[in-house]
Amino acid sequence: MDQEDFLRKLGPFSLHARFRRLSDLMNKQGHQFYKNINMDLEPSWYLIFMILEEQETCAITEIADQLGFKHPTINSMVDKMIKKGYLEAFKDKTDGRKRLVSLSEYGKCKSKEFQVAWKKAELILEDIIHKIGADFIEKLNQFEDEIRQGGIDSRFKDYQ
Repeated sequence: MDQEDFLRKLGPFSLHARFRRLSDLMNKQGHQFYKNINMDLEPSWYLIFMILEEQETCAITEIADQLGFKHPTINSMVDKMIKKGYLEAFKDKTDGRKRLVSLSEYGKCKSKEFQVAWKKAELILEDIIHKIGADFIEKLNQFEDEIRQGGIDSRFKDYQ
């Protein structure tokens, strides 16, 4: 017998947990996707590849700002990518505190190969979104904007 999904039962109150669960599921499936096609990647690394394809060289803080991630998260991702040989890191000549990164020659070569896989993954995700039948991305953007603009904390006083 199927057990009722506890988080779904909680409704909007469980959104944080459901986003976390969905993120974990997509991460797990991303790992399997790369494993199945023999690519030595972590699911979130495509973000850094894409930024560096566009900007060539970027500071860790700039990457974190562009993605809205915390600096230590990006630092950890970059360190792992350096160990795999995909990135090179160096100090900023004008500000020695800044660590800059760029794709290594190996990273540039592999990026072209990875882009083919990323395009297929994008098509798969577009198909899933299409099956939902709603403008999921636009609604997600609106939700994210609402949380950023007013948030839950600032709205709490309206419900007292």
